[in-house]
Amino acid sequence: MKLKILTIMTMVLFTAFKPFIASAQFSEAEIKAVYIEKLTRFIDWPAETHMADTIQPFILGVIGDHTFDTILNEVFSVLKIKNKKVEIRYLTNFKNIENCNLLFIAKSEKQSLPEILNYTVGHPILTISDTQGFAEKGVLINFYIAENKMRFEINQAAVKKSQLMFDSMLLNNARIVNRVE
Repeated sequence: MKLKILTIMTMVLFTAFKPFIASAQFSEAEIKAVYIEKLTRFIDWPAETHMADTIQPFILGVIGDHTFDTILNEVFSVLKIKNKKVEIRYLTNFKNIENCNLLFIAKSEKQSLPEILNYTVGHPILTISDTQGFAEKGVLINFYIAENKMRFEINQAAVKKSQLMFDSMLLNNARIVNRVE
């Protein structure tokens, strides 16, 4: 499995932010997991989150009925985020997200999405999903498939409200929803 993850990572790295073609060789969940790591390279968290402290783990929370199975655990046994070991937390209640650095929100949380986003707005929590319409509702990054390629969109207005700093390269390679002029 580690070789497969390294192969995906290499392919994603060499494509920069060009849309990655989904193939039978890699599952959509595997590609998303590697993209999560790649995207975090272009996002800065505020100093109070202690990203420079590599002893503290990077907390990646997943809420809802996700399709990752063991993929995240496998990918992040090989990869780090911000030079930190990644701790995966599968959450059943949005009230447990306070310590997350990144929160993946599954489609099953559609009804709870307003409550989740009310909690995360203004906090240094990177929200990511893969559900149509979630970016428009305030999720910071949303994956989608177009022309059989993995792509991502960013809610620029929500990013501005967060405490996170997105590199312009990331913004320039995304479909922007709720653009800030």
